[in-house]
Amino acid sequence: MLESWRAGKYLYIRAPKPELYDLSVDPNATHNLAQSAKATLETMASQLQAFDSHVANEPGKSTGSGLTSSELQKLASLGYVGLQKSEVGVNAATEGTDPKDAIGTANKTLAALLELDDGKPEQAIPALRQ
Repeated sequence: MLESWRAGKYLYIRAPKPELYDLSVDPNATHNLAQSAKATLETMASQLQAFDSHVANEPGKSTGSGLTSSELQKLASLGYVGLQKSEVGVNAATEGTDPKDAIGTANKTLAALLELDDGKPEQAIPALRQ
């Protein structure tokens, strides 16, 4: 699960390879500032962590009383948060395979499956063996 946080002009994406964009100068989020703006990245990550703790209302981690059920339902209906957080914790997106690193493999697999659908297994099999 990837999570993002937007504050002012910045967009932060929590992932194994974190992303940070200044949407005021990069509205298409094409230039990742994560390596060059460490302080901003850490601030945004802390804000997302605090929000997650508040929503999860975990003892010892919450910064307040947590959101009410009604508040959670309203936010979920707008697509902002789910009604339940997973048990793996708020830092789950910082571990494992980054989706950006696996997109090439996923695209090759999809292309091979399309070859199979088109009745061309001789073209699909080598790609699937990789």
